[in-house]
Amino acid sequence: IKGFMDNHRAMIREMRGLPGVIPARLQEANTIRHCALSLVGEPIIYPHINVFLNRLHEEGISSFLVSNAQFPAQMESLVP
Repeated sequence: IKGFMDNHRAMIREMRGLPGVIPARLQEANTIRHCALSLVGEPIIYPHINVFLNRLHEEGISSFLVSNAQFPAQMESLVP
C-alpha cells in the first residue's frame, strides 16, 4: 500500500507549477480517498486480495473492484 501511495504523491508533486493547476486542488489530491481495482487483469485471483482490501480500508481508502466473474469461488471468498 505504501508503495502505491508514494507513487501517487510523486505524480501529484510533478504537477506543481504547471499552468492551470489550482494549488488547493493539488493539495487535496495528496489525500488518497479511492482505489479502483480494474483494468489490469482479474483482481479477485490475486491470492492476498482480502488483505490488500483490508489495508486500503484501514487507511480510509474506499475500494472499487471490477470483475468479469470468471472465478465464482474467489468471488465468494471476498470479505465484504
